[in-house]
Amino acid sequence: MENKKIVLLCLTDTAFSGLVDHFISMAYGMQKEYKENCFVLLSEKVQKVNPDVNLVSNVHTVDYHKSNLIASLKSAVHAVKILNKIQPNHIFVYGENPIHTLILLFYRGRASVNLLDPKSHSGGNKLFQFLYFFSKLLLIVRVNYIYLACDNLKYQLYNSFSFFSRDYFDKKIRVMDYGNFIQLELLEKYVDELNSAAAEKQFDICYFGNMHKYKGVELLLEALGKLPQPLRTVIVTRQELKTEVAGISHIQCYLSMKELVEIIHSSRFVVMPYLDATGTHTVQIANFCGAPVIAADTGCFTNFVTNGINGIKFVAGDCNALLAVLTDLNKFTFEREAIRQYNREYFSMEKSALKLYADLNS
Repeated sequence: MENKKIVLLCLTDTAFSGLVDHFISMAYGMQKEYKENCFVLLSEKVQKVNPDVNLVSNVHTVDYHKSNLIASLKSAVHAVKILNKIQPNHIFVYGENPIHTLILLFYRGRASVNLLDPKSHSGGNKLFQFLYFFSKLLLIVRVNYIYLACDNLKYQLYNSFSFFSRDYFDKKIRVMDYGNFIQLELLEKYVDELNSAAAEKQFDICYFGNMHKYKGVELLLEALGKLPQPLRTVIVTRQELKTEVAGISHIQCYLSMKELVEIIHSSRFVVMPYLDATGTHTVQIANFCGAPVIAADTGCFTNFVTNGINGIKFVAGDCNALLAVLTDLNKFTFEREAIRQYNREYFSMEKSALKLYADLNS
Protein backbone atom coordinates (compact mmCIF):
# COMPACT_ATOMS: atom_id res chain seq x y z
CA MET A 1 0.00 0.00 0.00
CA GLU A 2 1.31 3.44 -0.92
CA ASN A 3 1.88 5.61 2.12
CA LYS A 4 -0.11 8.82 1.72
CA LYS A 5 0.11 12.06 3.66
CA ILE A 6 -2.32 12.45 6.54
CA VAL A 7 -2.93 15.55 8.63
CA LEU A 8 -4.28 15.21 12.18
CA LEU A 9 -6.11 18.44 13.07
CA CYS A 10 -7.31 19.74 16.45
CA LEU A 11 -7.61 23.39 17.42
CA THR A 12 -8.42 24.28 21.01
CA ASP A 13 -8.46 27.47 23.07
CA THR A 14 -6.79 25.83 26.06
CA ALA A 15 -3.37 24.23 26.34
CA PHE A 16 -4.33 21.71 29.02
CA SER A 17 -7.48 19.59 28.86
CA GLY A 18 -8.55 16.00 28.40
CA LEU A 19 -9.23 16.77 24.74
CA VAL A 20 -5.68 18.07 24.20
CA ASP A 21 -4.20 15.10 26.05
CA HIS A 22 -6.17 12.65 23.93
CA PHE A 23 -5.29 14.35 20.65
CA ILE A 24 -1.57 14.42 21.41
CA SER A 25 -1.78 10.78 22.46
CA MET A 26 -3.48 9.88 19.19
CA ALA A 27 -0.88 11.79 17.19
CA TYR A 28 1.90 10.06 19.09
CA GLY A 29 0.38 6.65 18.44
CA MET A 30 -0.15 7.31 14.73
CA GLN A 31 3.36 8.70 14.24
CA LYS A 32 4.80 5.73 16.05
CA GLU A 33 3.56 3.63 13.13
CA TYR A 34 3.68 6.17 10.26
CA LYS A 35 6.01 8.98 11.28
CA GLU A 36 7.12 10.47 7.96
CA ASN A 37 3.64 10.70 6.45
CA CYS A 38 1.68 11.93 9.47
CA PHE A 39 1.46 15.68 10.12
CA VAL A 40 -0.05 17.46 13.12
CA LEU A 41 -1.92 20.77 13.06
CA LEU A 42 -2.79 22.30 16.43
CA SER A 43 -3.10 25.57 18.32
CA GLU A 44 -0.01 27.69 18.87
CA LYS A 45 -0.92 27.98 22.55
CA VAL A 46 -0.70 24.21 22.98
CA GLN A 47 2.74 24.03 21.40
CA LYS A 48 4.08 26.87 23.56
CA VAL A 49 2.80 25.66 26.92
CA ASN A 50 2.07 21.92 26.86
CA PRO A 51 5.32 19.88 27.14
CA ASP A 52 3.61 16.74 25.80
CA VAL A 53 3.76 18.25 22.31
CA ASN A 54 7.43 17.26 22.34
CA LEU A 55 6.26 13.65 21.90
CA VAL A 56 5.17 14.36 18.31
CA SER A 57 6.89 15.69 15.19
CA ASN A 58 5.87 17.30 11.88
CA VAL A 59 3.94 19.88 13.94
CA HIS A 60 2.30 22.95 12.38
CA THR A 61 0.45 25.58 14.42
CA VAL A 62 -2.07 28.39 14.03
CA ASP A 63 -2.88 31.17 16.49
CA TYR A 64 -6.45 30.28 17.49
CA HIS A 65 -8.66 32.32 19.85
CA LYS A 66 -12.12 30.89 20.39
CA SER A 67 -13.72 34.07 21.77
CA ASN A 68 -12.57 36.34 18.92
CA LEU A 69 -14.56 35.87 15.69
CA ILE A 70 -12.15 37.82 13.46
CA ALA A 71 -9.15 36.00 14.92
CA SER A 72 -10.94 32.67 14.41
CA LEU A 73 -11.53 33.46 10.74
CA LYS A 74 -7.86 34.39 10.34
CA SER A 75 -6.77 31.15 12.00
CA ALA A 76 -9.03 29.15 9.66
CA VAL A 77 -7.48 30.87 6.63
CA HIS A 78 -4.00 30.21 8.03
CA ALA A 79 -4.84 26.54 8.57
CA VAL A 80 -6.05 26.22 4.98
CA LYS A 81 -2.77 27.73 3.74
CA ILE A 82 -0.85 25.13 5.73
CA LEU A 83 -3.00 22.34 4.29
CA ASN A 84 -2.46 23.65 0.76
CA LYS A 85 1.28 23.54 1.40
CA ILE A 86 1.27 19.98 2.78
CA GLN A 87 -1.23 18.70 0.20
CA PRO A 88 -2.48 15.79 2.32
CA ASN A 89 -4.45 12.91 0.88
CA HIS A 90 -6.66 12.92 3.97
CA ILE A 91 -7.39 15.21 6.93
CA PHE A 92 -8.46 13.63 10.20
CA VAL A 93 -10.28 16.17 12.38
CA TYR A 94 -10.46 15.51 16.11
CA GLY A 95 -13.70 16.91 17.49
CA GLU A 96 -16.60 18.98 16.22
CA ASN A 97 -15.25 22.43 17.09
CA PRO A 98 -16.92 24.95 14.70
CA ILE A 99 -13.46 26.15 13.63
CA HIS A 100 -12.84 22.66 12.24
CA THR A 101 -16.04 22.89 10.22
CA LEU A 102 -14.98 26.27 8.86
CA ILE A 103 -11.59 24.93 7.80
CA LEU A 104 -13.13 21.98 6.00
CA LEU A 105 -15.58 24.25 4.19
CA PHE A 106 -12.61 26.25 2.88
CA TYR A 107 -10.43 23.22 2.13
CA ARG A 108 -12.08 20.66 -0.12
CA GLY A 109 -9.77 17.64 0.20
CA ARG A 110 -10.78 14.25 1.60
CA ALA A 111 -11.54 14.44 5.30
CA SER A 112 -12.85 12.49 8.27
CA VAL A 113 -13.98 13.53 11.73
CA ASN A 114 -13.74 11.85 15.10
CA LEU A 115 -17.18 12.90 16.37
CA LEU A 116 -16.82 13.09 20.14
CA ASP A 117 -20.37 13.99 21.13
CA PRO A 118 -23.10 12.93 18.68
CA LYS A 119 -25.64 14.04 21.27
CA SER A 120 -25.28 17.32 23.17
CA HIS A 121 -24.62 16.94 26.88
CA SER A 122 -27.35 17.86 29.33
CA GLY A 123 -27.15 21.14 31.19
CA GLY A 124 -25.17 23.07 28.59
CA ASN A 125 -25.70 26.57 27.21
CA LYS A 126 -28.52 26.51 24.63
CA LEU A 127 -26.76 28.83 22.17
CA PHE A 128 -23.58 26.80 22.53
CA GLN A 129 -25.52 23.58 21.92
CA PHE A 130 -27.15 25.01 18.79
CA LEU A 131 -23.81 26.21 17.41
CA TYR A 132 -22.26 22.79 17.89
CA PHE A 133 -25.33 21.02 16.50
CA PHE A 134 -25.07 23.11 13.32
CA SER A 135 -21.32 22.49 13.19
CA LYS A 136 -21.86 18.73 13.47
CA LEU A 137 -24.54 18.87 10.78
CA LEU A 138 -22.15 20.51 8.32
CA LEU A 139 -19.37 18.10 9.24
CA ILE A 140 -21.63 15.09 8.69
CA VAL A 141 -22.40 16.29 5.18
CA ARG A 142 -18.82 17.35 4.41
CA VAL A 143 -16.66 14.42 5.54
CA ASN A 144 -15.99 11.05 3.95
CA TYR A 145 -15.95 9.11 7.24
CA ILE A 146 -17.37 9.68 10.72
CA TYR A 147 -15.41 7.97 13.49
CA LEU A 148 -17.08 7.03 16.77
CA ALA A 149 -15.49 5.65 19.93
CA CYS A 150 -17.98 2.82 20.46
CA ASP A 151 -20.97 1.07 18.93
CA ASN A 152 -23.52 2.67 21.25
CA LEU A 153 -22.75 6.13 19.86
CA LYS A 154 -24.17 5.15 16.49
CA TYR A 155 -27.66 5.18 17.97
CA GLN A 156 -27.10 8.60 19.52
CA LEU A 157 -26.07 9.85 16.09
CA TYR A 158 -29.11 8.26 14.42
CA ASN A 159 -31.47 9.87 16.93
CA SER A 160 -29.80 13.28 17.07
CA PHE A 161 -29.86 13.66 13.27
CA SER A 162 -32.90 11.58 12.42
CA PHE A 163 -33.58 13.52 9.20
CA PHE A 164 -30.70 11.52 7.68
CA SER A 165 -31.39 7.87 6.88
CA ARG A 166 -29.49 5.13 8.66
CA ASP A 167 -28.18 3.96 5.30
CA TYR A 168 -26.65 7.40 4.79
CA PHE A 169 -24.87 7.20 8.14
CA ASP A 170 -23.82 3.58 7.80
CA LYS A 171 -21.87 4.39 4.64
CA LYS A 172 -19.83 6.93 6.59
CA ILE A 173 -19.59 5.57 10.14
CA ARG A 174 -16.44 3.82 11.30
CA VAL A 175 -16.31 2.51 14.88
CA MET A 176 -12.90 2.17 16.47
CA ASP A 177 -13.47 -1.25 17.99
CA TYR A 178 -10.48 -0.92 20.28
CA GLY A 179 -11.75 2.22 21.88
CA ASN A 180 -9.60 5.25 22.42
CA PHE A 181 -6.36 6.71 21.25
CA ILE A 182 -4.58 7.54 24.45
CA GLN A 183 -0.95 6.68 24.90
CA LEU A 184 -0.01 5.58 28.38
CA GLU A 185 2.89 3.24 27.74
CA LEU A 186 5.42 5.83 28.93
CA LEU A 187 3.97 5.35 32.44
CA GLU A 188 3.82 1.54 32.29
CA LYS A 189 6.93 0.98 34.42
CA TYR A 190 5.81 3.61 36.90
CA VAL A 191 2.47 1.86 37.38
CA ASP A 192 4.35 -1.45 37.78
CA GLU A 193 6.35 0.12 40.60
CA LEU A 194 3.25 1.57 42.28
CA ASN A 195 1.34 -1.71 42.09
CA SER A 196 4.28 -3.72 43.40
CA ALA A 197 4.12 -1.77 46.66
CA ALA A 198 1.47 -3.44 48.81
CA ALA A 199 0.37 -0.24 50.51
CA GLU A 200 -3.15 0.22 51.87
CA LYS A 201 -5.33 2.33 49.60
CA GLN A 202 -5.75 5.89 50.81
CA PHE A 203 -9.20 6.33 49.24
CA ASP A 204 -12.21 4.08 48.66
CA ILE A 205 -13.38 5.93 45.53
CA CYS A 206 -11.98 8.55 43.20
CA TYR A 207 -13.68 10.88 40.75
CA PHE A 208 -11.71 12.94 38.23
CA GLY A 209 -13.05 15.36 35.65
CA ASN A 210 -14.94 18.64 35.46
CA MET A 211 -18.15 19.59 37.24
CA HIS A 212 -20.47 19.91 34.25
CA LYS A 213 -24.00 18.74 34.99
CA TYR A 214 -23.82 15.68 32.72
CA LYS A 215 -20.87 14.33 34.72
CA GLY A 216 -23.25 13.48 37.58
CA VAL A 217 -21.15 14.81 40.46
CA GLU A 218 -24.29 16.06 42.23
CA LEU A 219 -25.73 12.54 41.97
CA LEU A 220 -22.54 11.14 43.49
CA LEU A 221 -22.65 13.62 46.37
CA GLU A 222 -26.31 12.76 47.01
CA ALA A 223 -25.52 9.05 47.17
CA LEU A 224 -22.48 9.60 49.41
CA GLY A 225 -24.61 11.69 51.76
CA LYS A 226 -27.04 8.80 52.24
CA LEU A 227 -24.42 6.24 53.24
CA PRO A 228 -24.59 5.00 56.85
CA GLN A 229 -20.79 5.24 57.03
CA PRO A 230 -18.76 7.73 54.93
CA LEU A 231 -16.44 6.49 52.24
CA ARG A 232 -12.96 7.92 51.84
CA THR A 233 -13.53 9.88 48.66
CA VAL A 234 -11.25 12.06 46.54
CA ILE A 235 -12.65 14.38 43.87
CA VAL A 236 -10.17 15.83 41.37
CA THR A 237 -11.58 18.81 39.49
CA ARG A 238 -10.49 22.33 38.63
CA GLN A 239 -13.85 23.74 39.71
CA GLU A 240 -14.89 24.70 43.23
CA LEU A 241 -16.63 21.95 45.17
CA LYS A 242 -19.27 22.91 47.73
CA THR A 243 -20.41 20.03 49.91
CA GLU A 244 -20.92 19.12 53.55
CA VAL A 245 -20.70 15.38 52.91
CA ALA A 246 -18.19 13.72 55.23
CA GLY A 247 -15.07 11.92 54.05
CA ILE A 248 -14.40 13.95 50.88
CA SER A 249 -10.99 15.29 49.87
CA HIS A 250 -10.91 17.84 47.06
CA ILE A 251 -7.94 18.36 44.72
CA GLN A 252 -8.72 21.55 42.81
CA CYS A 253 -6.29 21.59 39.89
CA TYR A 254 -5.54 19.94 36.57
CA LEU A 255 -3.19 17.02 37.22
CA SER A 256 -0.52 15.71 34.91
CA MET A 257 -1.08 12.14 33.77
CA LYS A 258 1.59 10.93 36.20
CA GLU A 259 -0.07 12.76 39.11
CA LEU A 260 -3.47 11.39 38.11
CA VAL A 261 -2.06 7.87 37.94
CA GLU A 262 -0.81 8.28 41.52
CA ILE A 263 -4.28 9.31 42.73
CA ILE A 264 -5.97 6.45 40.88
CA HIS A 265 -3.43 3.99 42.27
CA SER A 266 -4.22 5.19 45.80
CA SER A 267 -7.96 4.52 45.25
CA ARG A 268 -9.83 1.23 45.37
CA PHE A 269 -12.36 2.26 42.70
CA VAL A 270 -12.86 5.06 40.19
CA VAL A 271 -16.46 6.28 39.99
CA MET A 272 -18.07 7.65 36.82
CA PRO A 273 -21.60 8.79 37.76
CA TYR A 274 -22.39 10.41 34.40
CA LEU A 275 -26.01 11.28 33.60
CA ASP A 276 -25.23 11.03 29.91
CA ALA A 277 -21.90 10.30 28.30
CA THR A 278 -20.50 9.81 24.85
CA GLY A 279 -16.88 9.03 24.01
CA THR A 280 -14.84 9.04 27.19
CA HIS A 281 -11.30 7.97 28.04
CA THR A 282 -11.84 7.65 31.75
CA VAL A 283 -12.36 3.88 31.73
CA GLN A 284 -9.12 3.29 29.88
CA ILE A 285 -7.13 5.54 32.20
CA ALA A 286 -8.55 3.88 35.33
CA ASN A 287 -8.09 0.36 33.99
CA PHE A 288 -4.54 1.17 32.86
CA CYS A 289 -3.74 1.62 36.54
CA GLY A 290 -5.60 -1.59 37.41
CA ALA A 291 -8.45 0.23 39.11
CA PRO A 292 -12.00 -1.09 38.58
CA VAL A 293 -14.66 1.48 37.70
CA ILE A 294 -18.17 2.16 38.96
CA ALA A 295 -19.87 3.56 35.88
CA ALA A 296 -23.34 4.59 34.77
CA ASP A 297 -24.78 2.50 31.92
CA THR A 298 -24.70 5.31 29.36
CA GLY A 299 -22.67 6.23 26.29
CA CYS A 300 -19.43 4.32 25.78
CA PHE A 301 -19.57 2.92 29.30
CA THR A 302 -22.10 0.40 28.00
CA ASN A 303 -19.41 -1.00 25.70
CA PHE A 304 -16.26 -0.32 27.70
CA VAL A 305 -17.33 -1.74 31.07
CA THR A 306 -18.05 -5.43 31.66
CA ASN A 307 -19.54 -6.25 35.05
CA GLY A 308 -17.17 -8.28 37.18
CA ILE A 309 -14.29 -7.95 34.70
CA ASN A 310 -13.15 -4.33 34.77
CA GLY A 311 -15.88 -2.67 36.79
CA ILE A 312 -19.51 -2.38 37.88
CA LYS A 313 -22.34 -0.68 36.01
CA PHE A 314 -25.42 0.95 37.51
CA VAL A 315 -28.51 2.62 36.04
CA ALA A 316 -27.60 6.13 34.86
CA GLY A 317 -29.22 8.92 36.87
CA ASP A 318 -30.51 6.55 39.56
CA CYS A 319 -29.22 7.63 42.96
CA ASN A 320 -30.53 4.48 44.69
CA ALA A 321 -28.74 2.26 42.17
CA LEU A 322 -25.45 4.07 42.78
CA LEU A 323 -26.08 4.01 46.54
CA ALA A 324 -26.59 0.24 46.43
CA VAL A 325 -23.19 -0.25 44.79
CA LEU A 326 -21.42 2.10 47.20
CA THR A 327 -23.10 0.45 50.22
CA ASP A 328 -21.88 -3.00 49.14
CA LEU A 329 -18.45 -1.87 47.98
CA ASN A 330 -16.60 -4.39 50.14
CA LYS A 331 -18.43 -7.26 48.43
CA PHE A 332 -16.74 -6.53 45.11
CA THR A 333 -13.26 -7.91 44.52
CA PHE A 334 -11.05 -7.35 41.49
CA GLU A 335 -7.52 -8.40 40.59
CA ARG A 336 -5.62 -5.31 39.45
CA GLU A 337 -3.18 -7.11 37.17
CA ALA A 338 -6.08 -8.91 35.47
CA ILE A 339 -7.72 -5.53 34.80
CA ARG A 340 -4.47 -4.13 33.39
CA GLN A 341 -4.16 -7.12 31.05
CA TYR A 342 -7.78 -6.68 29.93
CA ASN A 343 -7.04 -3.02 29.30
CA ARG A 344 -3.99 -3.81 27.13
CA GLU A 345 -6.01 -6.15 24.95
CA TYR A 346 -9.17 -4.06 24.63
CA PHE A 347 -7.62 -0.60 24.26
CA SER A 348 -4.83 -1.36 21.84
CA MET A 349 -3.02 1.67 20.42
CA GLU A 350 -1.31 -0.45 17.77
CA LYS A 351 -4.56 -2.03 16.54
CA SER A 352 -6.32 1.33 16.51
CA ALA A 353 -3.48 3.03 14.64
CA LEU A 354 -3.34 0.27 12.05
CA LYS A 355 -7.10 0.35 11.50
CA LEU A 356 -7.33 4.13 11.25
CA TYR A 357 -4.34 4.49 8.97
CA ALA A 358 -5.62 1.73 6.67
CA ASP A 359 -8.97 3.54 6.39
CA LEU A 360 -7.43 6.94 5.69
CA ASN A 361 -4.86 5.47 3.33
CA SER A 362 -7.44 3.61 1.21
